[in-house]
Amino acid sequence: METFQKTDKAIKDQIIHWFLIYHGKTIDHFNGQEEFTLFDKLFSDEQTVINALSIDTELPVLV
Repeated sequence: METFQKTDKAIKDQIIHWFLIYHGKTIDHFNGQEEFTLFDKLFSDEQTVINALSIDTELPVLV
């Protein structure tokens, strides 16, 4: 079986793509205030707190 290496960014982009398809919306429809939202849409201080709680190898995408 052949395997393909993906970068962290490629995996993050794929998760965001699936999330947007599931909701039937574009990224512009999210503002970070939804119950389940995109990490990049959160305010920077919220991102800082989540990053402080994360394991170094984790890349937050959805919260």
